[in-house]
Amino acid sequence: MMLKERPDTKPDQKRRRKVRGTLVFALLVAITLIAYPTQNFGGGLSRDSAIYLYGGQQLLQGVPPYVSIFDHKGPLTPLLSGAGVFAANLFDASHVMTVRGLFIIFGCLTIAIVYVLGRRLLKSVRGAVFATITFIGFFSFGRYAVAEPEAKTPMLLFQTLSLLLTSQKRWFLAGLSGSMAMLIWQPMAVFTLVTLILAAAKPGEVGRRSAILRTLGGALSPVAAVVLCFYWWGALYELINGAVLFNFRYLDQERLSFLAQVARAAEAIFVGYSSIFVPITIASMLVIVLVGLFAVIRLYVTRLQRIVATGASARELLDSRFAPLLLSLPFPVAWSLMDFQGYPDFYVFLPYVAIGFGGFMDFAIRKSASKYRAAPRKARRNLSAGVCAVLAFLAVSSSLIVVSPAQRASSLTIQQHGISPTDLEDQRLAAQEIERRYGEDARIVSIGVPQLLVLLHETNPNPYVFVIRGIDNEIAETTPGGFDGWLQQIQSYNPDVIALGPTTGDHEDMLRQWLNENYEREDIGPWVVFVDPDQT
Repeated sequence: MMLKERPDTKPDQKRRRKVRGTLVFALLVAITLIAYPTQNFGGGLSRDSAIYLYGGQQLLQGVPPYVSIFDHKGPLTPLLSGAGVFAANLFDASHVMTVRGLFIIFGCLTIAIVYVLGRRLLKSVRGAVFATITFIGFFSFGRYAVAEPEAKTPMLLFQTLSLLLTSQKRWFLAGLSGSMAMLIWQPMAVFTLVTLILAAAKPGEVGRRSAILRTLGGALSPVAAVVLCFYWWGALYELINGAVLFNFRYLDQERLSFLAQVARAAEAIFVGYSSIFVPITIASMLVIVLVGLFAVIRLYVTRLQRIVATGASARELLDSRFAPLLLSLPFPVAWSLMDFQGYPDFYVFLPYVAIGFGGFMDFAIRKSASKYRAAPRKARRNLSAGVCAVLAFLAVSSSLIVVSPAQRASSLTIQQHGISPTDLEDQRLAAQEIERRYGEDARIVSIGVPQLLVLLHETNPNPYVFVIRGIDNEIAETTPGGFDGWLQQIQSYNPDVIALGPTTGDHEDMLRQWLNENYEREDIGPWVVFVDPDQT
């Protein structure tokens, strides 16, 4: 049953509450500003971030996603990047820095929504503050929010909004938020489904019908808008093929055993960083993650026990304000056990961990303070201040984490954490060196190095800017002459430079053999390029 705050009876009570609220907000803002690793703002572009930046740049040239660059994720991230590129053009600013600034805003908004969600679910300012500072302390989220246009940053914003709005029974906006998350990463459709289930569980036929219609209206609105845009652009099939059909036809999902998949997830979450704080950071994150998830799982147990003990129906579980969390959590768990690629895949769990850990610490403080019968309020204040100080220290110390040179060169670190082995300035210098050697009008082809296209504002001759996870099979099936025909198309383009990045698939050996037979390999800055022998 929802708790209602008592109305204030005195003006000074309202004033004190406003002052406390302002101080809490200022505290969280200060911790966020200090904890976010701003030194990564000048970090190098990873392949994934360059994919979305390139899609945004091409969109401003009139070429929609999937036509400009083939990807199997949702269409919303390149559209958001396009908005950032538009703003950069408007103010004659850097595309990279402007889009990064936009995604930092998404990250900060997510932190604010976590606080509101904590207040809503935990019914405690103290618990909400604990949850928010815990969330700020997820250093890899902060690193991606600063250094990358990482797709799962806005996805997490819309996911958290969906959980909050569903718990508030604001059906249209909840359906809208879940749909926006799904348009970034398709498996997030589960949050719209959860909202729909809870809307259908609403008592009363009229209220239930209204809730369902509003949820569907919110969920279908952004989908309809995207479909109409791609229809207008003449790229509706490309949208359907990239976002839906490819994932069923060609997507290569690496099959690992249960233990191997768990080990990969643990390595992505806890390993790969080196600093003076690394033992504290890894140990504290491990404790926070385990305690947070345990607290949420404990909710399942207590509610099921209550249903069994009282003989109540399952509706009691659906009526709980925690229902959105409890119904949605099993899906990302199951998905992660099938396909966990790197730390961004853990983003979906961050609200659960933060809320669970914040609620656990709030409960622990109330229990501990009750032992001090003489001054329980003072004990709660002191314990709360101590917990806040520890969490804030962990959050701030995470911003000092640096990656060692050996780890920066590690392909595992690059692939799982999105960290580029060089700074952005190094990449710019390498791009300028390529331009200097081969001319401003050089014909450049990317096979796994979209960063070069972004920095030089070049256009790839085909949409296959990177080739991983079954994209080579898509090429072989859809190109006249198969994969070999695609290679001949590239050769007929007469490229001056072919930049080769991480590439996988059944046709990888054919690709490398073709490059070695027809072009000369060179290392320029962080990139491997193959050039026309006549240019060397």
